Amino acid sequence: MTTMRTARQRVARFGVMATVGALALALATIAADECVSAAASEEVMPDEDDRLTGPELRWCIFESLRLDGQKEALDPRRVWEIEGYSSQSAIYNESCSERKYVEQDRTAVEQEITTDRRQALREQGASRVEQARAEREARRVHVPGRVATVRAAPDETAEALEPVPHWGDLIRTGRVEGPWHEVEWPPPAPGEAPALGWILGNSVESGPGMEARFRYCVDHARGGAQHNDVVGQDIELDGRGWLVADNGARDDAYIKLIGKTGEVALSVYVAAGQTALVENIPVGSYEIAFATGSHFSRGCDSFARRESARKFAERIEYDRRTAGWTIGLSRAGAQHTHTSSITHDEFERL
Repeated sequence: MTTMRTARQRVARFGVMATVGALALALATIAADECVSAAASEEVMPDEDDRLTGPELRWCIFESLRLDGQKEALDPRRVWEIEGYSSQSAIYNESCSERKYVEQDRTAVEQEITTDRRQALREQGASRVEQARAEREARRVHVPGRVATVRAAPDETAEALEPVPHWGDLIRTGRVEGPWHEVEWPPPAPGEAPALGWILGNSVESGPGMEARFRYCVDHARGGAQHNDVVGQDIELDGRGWLVADNGARDDAYIKLIGKTGEVALSVYVAAGQTALVENIPVGSYEIAFATGSHFSRGCDSFARRESARKFAERIEYDRRTAGWTIGLSRAGAQHTHTSSITHDEFERL
């Protein structure tokens, strides 16, 4: 004979933390004879009824563990990942908080959560992050031409936002209006939410720009470059000045001397661990920038696989009293070693 109990409520709180604050689930027990006990292993997302069936309670408890695993896998610098987690946490709370359940159902579900089961549920949550990243990458596109324009609305007359450079990346959101595609632009910096704009679909191609650029640069290498090669020259080497470039880095380097007009006067290739010498540089004032990487391409006037790019803090001056300079690309002890970081796009625009 079943013993009847007076209906009572016991609030049990176990929370899910999100960046927007604590999201808590409160479940209240009801007498066992008021609901059907949990099915063996079925999970069902709760409906709008304030009483959880056994399968619905199982979904709530298991989802809590999945969210724990999802949270641990997040990259806090990726705002879209945090937003996705917060959205799923909100669904969880809306579905499960302040609902009643049969106490013996909860006991039964908790007995199912072995160490292996707990780990498996957390791994399911973590896999959501990986799936979201893969799905996001599948929506990545790039600009194959020299420039493309993102607009504030899907219309040629709409405000033009910043132009997207050659090989520049965008992320399609999935919204389409006629020939226009909504995209994230500019690519968000770590910790920043993406901005949105519209671009003509025929001005972009699928896939990351970095990969497309690499293929292009390799196909147009034109023999690459050898150590101490003068790759580009816009001045007559008829002076008395000289430049020694000491590359102690593990990657090859490509150096540009920029004249007062902003044009590249001279560029030279320096192999990893080697020292290059350029002679007969004429009188003048030059800014120096360099990039490092591998698979040098004359067609791209840079590396197909890029590593870093930097600019020297001071200009070098050649006059009748100063015959030459030694610059250190990574080693101390040279006359010029102090540099600041620049982007590869900035370097290639020089």
